[in-house]
Amino acid sequence: MIILNDYDGFSDIMYVPLDFVWIWVGIKGLPAALSTTTTMRLVAETIGVVLQVDHDGLQRGLARVRITLPLNQPVRLDRRIRVSPTNVLK
Repeated sequence: MIILNDYDGFSDIMYVPLDFVWIWVGIKGLPAALSTTTTMRLVAETIGVVLQVDHDGLQRGLARVRITLPLNQPVRLDRRIRVSPTNVLK
C-alpha cells in the first residue's frame, strides 16, 4: 500500500501525517425508506470519520460515503449493522 498526503514542499517531512487514508465506502442492503443522507452518515460513522456523502450516487441507488480510515486500527472489510429509522446499532 502506498500512502500519500498533501505536502507543501517546505515543512519538515517528519510532520506530514501518514496514519490515515481517505477512502470511498459502499453501503449496501438498506431499504429505500432508509436510504437518506442522514442514515448514510450514521452508518459510515461506525467505520470512520465521515468526510462526504455522495448525494448524486444516492439518488441513483449507489450509496457511497467518503471516510477517513485510521491505519493504526485493524480494517474490517465487511461490517453488518442493524438500522432503524432513529438509530444505528453495531
